[in-house]
Amino acid sequence: MDGDKLGWTRLRALGTTLAATEIDWRRPLRPALDSSQAVIAIDVLETEFTIRQFADGAVTQIARCPRSDPEVLKRALAPYATKTWLLRDDFVLRFPAQTMLRRPIQLPAAARGKLSDIVRHEVDRQSPVDSTLVYYDYRATGIDPQTQQLDVILRIVARAPVDEALAACRAAGVVPCALLAIDDERLGDGGNLPVDRTAVLQAQIKRHLVTALALSAVILAIACLAALYFRNQAATDELMDRVARARFQGRQVERLERDIEGTRKAEMSLFAQKRDLKTLRIIAEITRVLPEGSFLSELHVRGDDVELIGLSKSAASLIAQFDSSPLFANAQFRAPLTQGPLPATDRFDLAFRVREGGR
Repeated sequence: MDGDKLGWTRLRALGTTLAATEIDWRRPLRPALDSSQAVIAIDVLETEFTIRQFADGAVTQIARCPRSDPEVLKRALAPYATKTWLLRDDFVLRFPAQTMLRRPIQLPAAARGKLSDIVRHEVDRQSPVDSTLVYYDYRATGIDPQTQQLDVILRIVARAPVDEALAACRAAGVVPCALLAIDDERLGDGGNLPVDRTAVLQAQIKRHLVTALALSAVILAIACLAALYFRNQAATDELMDRVARARFQGRQVERLERDIEGTRKAEMSLFAQKRDLKTLRIIAEITRVLPEGSFLSELHVRGDDVELIGLSKSAASLIAQFDSSPLFANAQFRAPLTQGPLPATDRFDLAFRVREGGR
């Protein structure tokens, strides 16, 4: 009974008083959102909304608006809300973790396939109040090696303050694509948080559009180099024919030979550019293989030898991932992993070779 009272106290905290705990408001949003777009975070405090922009690794505070006056929030968000959805930053609504009732539960490993239905029934048992008065989300954290049970974190939050914050956002012309806790490392696996499906879809389209544009740029560069090479090859062949016809024409031969020499130099330059196509393929494959949460500070290509230096949240798995690539082989760390300057990152120095068949 005491546990239920404590749970209800924590559940009500979202609409009453925040715990006096230092909160890292600058915590990066990228791992949770998996997005290459800038993000506007609307943080729900006890008496105010705090608006921050996360972009290019930097955090900028935009405004602090009292929750009692929605018009102030609307004015603060107007420059960002009036853009078309394709150019608009993604919006997220964030709540302090202390305002959510957190319940760890264990389920049989076979329950993963029906996790959504099982958790929905679990909410009725775990919530200290009627389930119609709360929202919830959950995430599976893995299989416990000792019990062979599936560990699941269930979070429950009161509906009223969430609905109030969402209504204020909609009145300001903003529809969040995610509802998060401040300390979330990733989005939940499911739940009934009232996230707008259209906003989520638009955020996904923008993320994939950036990737598609990058791939299109690489393909276009390769196509331009190939076209330039074949055009100059044709020009060289034509000049050679002209030389054969003009060998008995004295001064014309001298002039044509000078033209041929210039064309040959251009052709050698194009051969060098052709070799650069290999570098483009290497860069494209590295981009595909690197896991999310990885950043490169240095890239060296020396013939068939490649070296990467950077930061990653999955540094320990880099050797296996690069060895699984059809283009790379013999991946190994040139130096031990060290802790990086960003939270939960390791600095790595990885070397590997380009496979002979992948050239």
